[in-house]
Amino acid sequence: MAVLSLVFAGCGYSLVGHGGFLPDDIQSIGVPEFINRTDRPELEQRITEELLRQLQVRSRRRTTAGREGVDAVLLGEVTSFRSLPVEFNPDGRARTIEVVITARSRLQATSDDRIIWAADHFVFRQSYPVGEEGAEFVDVESLALESVARDFAEAVVTSILEGF
Repeated sequence: MAVLSLVFAGCGYSLVGHGGFLPDDIQSIGVPEFINRTDRPELEQRITEELLRQLQVRSRRRTTAGREGVDAVLLGEVTSFRSLPVEFNPDGRARTIEVVITARSRLQATSDDRIIWAADHFVFRQSYPVGEEGAEFVDVESLALESVARDFAEAVVTSILEGF
């Protein structure tokens, strides 16, 4: 059994999404608030909070909401945010909305400014069900913002940790 463990250890197998792509010298990551180039308020705050949470949990690195005293910084800006109804109920109300977020971001080492990961045109697209309570479209969009931010952050962190 010990021999099998040694064989698999040397084959490059590792747990997906647990920081295998990040260099060993990156033990702490700062995430200053993303810049919001959209007209959607709060988007940058929610995304930044979720990125911090996802990086801490999934990369097992120390994270902070700033640039000071860290080995790398995740910088970014949300360049567009769209939500469109894509499925309707018999009354003509939205049953499903699709959210599309486009962003630019990069993970940069603070010691030598090397770029560890970058995405100049990161596109996140996800559909969300709309409740049947008769809420207006804008209200549904606001309620979905937390889910959108979480899902967007998961996609970015997965991309960073897997080296895409």
